[in-house]
Amino acid sequence: MSKQYTEVFMDEFRNGLSPEKWSIQEASFKGEVKQLRNDDASHVRVKNGAFSTREDFAYTADMVSIEQEQLVIRCEKGGNGYKGGLIRAVFDGVEHGKFEARAKLPLNQAGVLPRIQIITAGNEPYQTAFDLAAVLGQKDYTKTNLHAFWTDKCDGREKHITFIGENGAGKPLTDDFHVFTVLLEKDDAHFLVDGEEYFAIRVSHPVLEAFHQKYTIEISLSASSNEIAAVGEDVTFPQTMIVDYVSIAREEET
Repeated sequence: MSKQYTEVFMDEFRNGLSPEKWSIQEASFKGEVKQLRNDDASHVRVKNGAFSTREDFAYTADMVSIEQEQLVIRCEKGGNGYKGGLIRAVFDGVEHGKFEARAKLPLNQAGVLPRIQIITAGNEPYQTAFDLAAVLGQKDYTKTNLHAFWTDKCDGREKHITFIGENGAGKPLTDDFHVFTVLLEKDDAHFLVDGEEYFAIRVSHPVLEAFHQKYTIEISLSASSNEIAAVGEDVTFPQTMIVDYVSIAREEET
């Protein structure tokens, strides 16, 4: 039986960047190269746009604009490092549903990270995130990361779990606009590009309880993150990501 969805959030950016729909996030980070272990969660934070960077970096409002009824986010050199843009949908979130965006990602270059991410909405007990679209490293195809962060109730330590899926077919994603979709269901999460599934994961196991929360969408373009390679010497700036529309639909019970 096919899933039934009800659209609860939609923006085609025809009326500018509405503060009723989007919040522009601003933050700055001091550069620090970190050697990461497999169990080290400190290089990524899915709350307030925080992460560590190799060089000084800042999310600033001037890197976000609406041009020809499309969202444009830029990343360029600024100060002693780089600056980019980050916006988050002002939305209470849905737990199970369809998250989708049509976007043109910047030409893949070392050290530049375009990302459309499904993140925890509001004050949920866990910090979790799914990459709707991201190009990491120097591969011209999407790589999705599923992150969950929480504080263990027994020992008080921060815990982190990550799953990684890639568009193994190697479909180019920086050549034109593409539609990125995540179907977040009760038992499974499906990741698609232009309607073709490239990764799926079962999330019904109790250990994956952290992935069953309410989610919204965050869009960003950054550089020099410790999560990826250093910015290449041949990288040209500014880098630009263009988003045509963003849609969130709630899965209806049948």
